[in-house]
Amino acid sequence: MAGIPIIMCLKMKRSLHVFQGLLSLCDQTYYTMTRFLIRGILITCDGANRIIYDGAVLVEDKIIRRVGKFDELIHEDGIEEVIGNSRSIVIPGLINTHTHLSMTLFKGILEGLTGMSWLKLAWSIESHLKADDVYAGARLGCVEMLKSGTTCFADHYFQMENVAKAVKETGIRGVLAEAVLDFGDRARGAELLKKGESFAEKWHGKANGRVQCMIGPHSTYTCTPDTLKLASDIARRLGIGTHLHVLEHREEASKVKRKYGKKPIELLESVGFLNKKVLAAHVTFASDEDLSVLKKRHVNVNVNVYCKMKGGQGIARIREMLDMGINVSLGTDGPASHNNLDMFEEMKLSIAATALRYRNPGALSAMQSIRMATINGARAIGQDAKIGSIEEGKEADMVVLQTASARATPLFNPAVMSAQTLCGNDVEHVIVQGRIVIRNKKLVDVNEGNITREAEARFGELMRRSGLQFYSENNMTA
Repeated sequence: MAGIPIIMCLKMKRSLHVFQGLLSLCDQTYYTMTRFLIRGILITCDGANRIIYDGAVLVEDKIIRRVGKFDELIHEDGIEEVIGNSRSIVIPGLINTHTHLSMTLFKGILEGLTGMSWLKLAWSIESHLKADDVYAGARLGCVEMLKSGTTCFADHYFQMENVAKAVKETGIRGVLAEAVLDFGDRARGAELLKKGESFAEKWHGKANGRVQCMIGPHSTYTCTPDTLKLASDIARRLGIGTHLHVLEHREEASKVKRKYGKKPIELLESVGFLNKKVLAAHVTFASDEDLSVLKKRHVNVNVNVYCKMKGGQGIARIREMLDMGINVSLGTDGPASHNNLDMFEEMKLSIAATALRYRNPGALSAMQSIRMATINGARAIGQDAKIGSIEEGKEADMVVLQTASARATPLFNPAVMSAQTLCGNDVEHVIVQGRIVIRNKKLVDVNEGNITREAEARFGELMRRSGLQFYSENNMTA
């Protein structure tokens, strides 16, 4: 019965809710509150970047109904519970705008590699993936993200039906794109795009709207111009976005130029690919001309700071892009290159890396990094009218951070505390679509132990099929 919500009766007329909660113990379902308060220091990420001390958010059904001071909102009728306290920090749910979720099964395998050597080994292992591997890895990733405060992610991978099932099961949001790599074979590209289109038609808007879809050509160096144009045409026809890798490797621009006579951004522009529904991942090696085109076409840029630093690649021109008005969001990339899915790490590193690149400790503020991980991410996936900030009328996706710890003392600047001091382990409660999915650091509706055990077993089988040595309880060496 661990994890069953405890209903706090504020008035006698709420006894019916208590009865309903007790009934849930019998059938192993969970009572869902319809009207409750979240209390804490609110980092709203609204247009004014308001921070409200001892604030509160009134959630009714799945919607944020009121945002204000706790002393005012506590008098609202029908409040079933208060989550958090005056010292808690409340932020919008974090949005990871680029990952390859099922690569949770690849953690620690591709160390010491970068660029094409990294990709070749990754593709070799992926050739042995089965549907159960993708599903197990995706469930594991969903759990890791929820427990570290990520409520929505944009995924670019294979066999995405299995990822969609994991999203539906765990209660997170996912914006999913079936990866397309044609390696110069236009017929193959068309076939894979048809698969991606079918997936999008089937899953877009499912799981109460928590599953959204994009079309996912991999990059200009793995897809022909014809495939890229067809991908863009399909996305426009379906009214959805596209998600691809752009300028992620040093050698990428020269490689594409040799093959097609144009650099990546030039090539995408020439086939009419670029528009405001494009999510371009990485953009680590953009020229001034590239940035000008991205700005002109209102392209959304995702940066993945840690994985590019770890790979010895480089640091994206975050400060310049923000100054130009380009929408820049944050992601972890896949767990094979980042080693985890903790967006708090990405916020902290984005500040440090940008300071290093520009030799200026004020080049990126804590609040800017938080916005990159929240409202900018929502804008990148076309959902900023619905999520990404704590504002009345939006769906309630929020994270409550505990601050009763040595790490969080003294509590002086809540924005700096959130972006540079705290980490995923400080997440206490997580709300997605007005529903509590993490309560007191524990998953409410899914069994974490079962998910981790299944992932461990699938990892072992994948390594054996791939011919790679691995360590396990039965195979531990110094």
